[in-house]
Amino acid sequence: MAGLDGVVSVFPNEKRHLLTTKSWDFIGLTQHARRQDYESDIIIGVIDTGIWPESASFNDKVVAAGNHGPHNTSLENFQPWTIVVAASTLDRKFVTKVKLGDNTTYEGISLNTFDLGGKLYPIIYGRDAPNTTAGVPRHISRFCSTNTLDDKLVKGKIVLCEGSEGTIEALRVGAIGVLMKSDSVGDTAMSYPIPACFLQSKDVTNIHNYMSSTRNPMATIYRSNELKDTLAPVVASFSSRGPNHATNEILKVPLLLLTN
Repeated sequence: MAGLDGVVSVFPNEKRHLLTTKSWDFIGLTQHARRQDYESDIIIGVIDTGIWPESASFNDKVVAAGNHGPHNTSLENFQPWTIVVAASTLDRKFVTKVKLGDNTTYEGISLNTFDLGGKLYPIIYGRDAPNTTAGVPRHISRFCSTNTLDDKLVKGKIVLCEGSEGTIEALRVGAIGVLMKSDSVGDTAMSYPIPACFLQSKDVTNIHNYMSSTRNPMATIYRSNELKDTLAPVVASFSSRGPNHATNEILKVPLLLLTN
């Protein structure tokens, strides 16, 4: 196999102990490891080990509730005779700070690995940059949905969106970064192709007020910080909920299993 075209190298199979939420430790790359410039050209794949039907954990019919919450009757496994397990939060959370030109700082949620170096960039409200060529009105462009922004107005700036899916449009029009509104619990941090951050509604309102108070509003988005979550584990906001959608009298309350 090693001699076949397209095969770079072949490694012998060996047993690994999985640390799926501690990837740095899993690959032996601790925070104090010596860094090399060529690390930036390495792509680390995600390995899904799957399940093993013969595992002892299947003997007691314990199954996952699913990740379609927090809506009621969102269970994936609702058989009356099974015990369902809730999804839980990790022992760490990711916080992303946003700083405005008046030195006010807000904290939001995301996995932002981009470093703007603290440099302030012009910030524009999505409502003030409608794609008029496509006939998009201002009350629609404020959500920053697909093809609603004018690239000539947004390019090189941070865009403030009232919607929660503005990253794709911000990337299309060449924005430096994007700030989005979300009143979710904040236990789900995602990464995006540009600097991004989810903020609470009250913070978005305050940022908009700042933008209206000056001719040249500025902002920057910092890299995310990892903090210890002292409240974990708790049931995650996205964990599926009961009751049984076939028979509502069967509550099917997902359980959170704690281990030492």
